[in-house]
Amino acid sequence: MGDFNNIMNSWEKEGGIGLNLSQVDMFRDFINSMAIKDLNFRGPIFTWNNYRNGATNIKEQLDRVLASVRWMNGFPDFLVEHFEDCGSDHRPILLNTSPSFPKAKKLFKDFNSMGRKSHSNY
Repeated sequence: MGDFNNIMNSWEKEGGIGLNLSQVDMFRDFINSMAIKDLNFRGPIFTWNNYRNGATNIKEQLDRVLASVRWMNGFPDFLVEHFEDCGSDHRPILLNTSPSFPKAKKLFKDFNSMGRKSHSNY
């Protein structure tokens, strides 16, 4: 988990000069050679922003969490969150290995009173 200072896909960058495709390919090759995966996340895509105005503004997803399949199997309910701006040029990222997801509300049905008819009319 950290600032890898590289992007993996064209949609991970907005603004600035074009992509250095050889650098993107080298980063992808590194990830593949290590047999690790870029974990999915919840929140804003861009984790870094230079906060310049207009055409000089650049946003990128430089920060990410990488893990092996073995790690993912050990923590199957993991959650990666990208948070909103906090005053830094990098957004905070949280890796939670045991998140408590809200439980779905159970629909209660009282089957004893449903469809009850008076038997006195029969």
